[in-house]
Amino acid sequence: RDLDLWTRIDARAGVLVLVSITTLDDAVRRVFEPGASAVGERLEILRTCSAAGIATGALAMPFLPGVTDDSRSIGALIETLAGLGTAFVMPGGLTLRPGRQKECVERLLAAHYPDLVTLYARLYGENRASGSPAFAYQARLERAIRSIRHRVGLPRQVPHPLLRRLLAPHDELWVLFSQMRELYAERGVDTRRLCEASDRYGGWLKGIRTTFRRRRTLPASWLGERFRTALETGELAQVLANDKLARFTERVARDHLVLDHETLALR
Repeated sequence: RDLDLWTRIDARAGVLVLVSITTLDDAVRRVFEPGASAVGERLEILRTCSAAGIATGALAMPFLPGVTDDSRSIGALIETLAGLGTAFVMPGGLTLRPGRQKECVERLLAAHYPDLVTLYARLYGENRASGSPAFAYQARLERAIRSIRHRVGLPRQVPHPLLRRLLAPHDELWVLFSQMRELYAERGVDTRRLCEASDRYGGWLKGIRTTFRRRRTLPASWLGERFRTALETGELAQVLANDKLARFTERVARDHLVLDHETLALR
């Protein structure tokens, strides 16, 4: 209905439309999300916005054990999302925190999927405060999701070119560092030095934000100018105290290169 408005906003400031969708089966949606939009309507939002040039992403969580967590269902969903032009998908499994959330799901299972009650009791029997299932199951699900994403070629994080379009350079860099921590850790790379450097940058960024908020006479452009000055004078390299990451930062912020999430190379 408001596509023309969103298109105008996107041309000036950038828009990212996120849709929550975990299954292509509307019968499952009616059981677990009875008051939510139908699957077809969610897909149409993604299709329409992507066709209009507006960036889209999918929040594919939670996948339900024994219901929507098999490789065929996950693969079909991610392939469909990629075919609609979705820029990325953030998938995840089900957490069941003790209390009303878990009790609600247990009632739904008993009424609609009684054969799965025992499975859920086994996966969530430890009643962790986080709601996480058994570690072995979670690890298997994450491996399956990762394999499908790599096969389809759909990243699980906001792609760097889109970050650049939506965020100011200082925020772009902060989010990018956070993504890199996860991307490298996923590949088994020691991220301790990266984490330390990005934490230092986060503290520095928080400090200049505090200054900006307290000094109300500063122009709206001050944060960006402060970042550029720190980059040019070498202050930012001193904050990072990591030569490799400092060179990376210069190539991103000064040379305008972007990180390929699959190859971890700048281009």
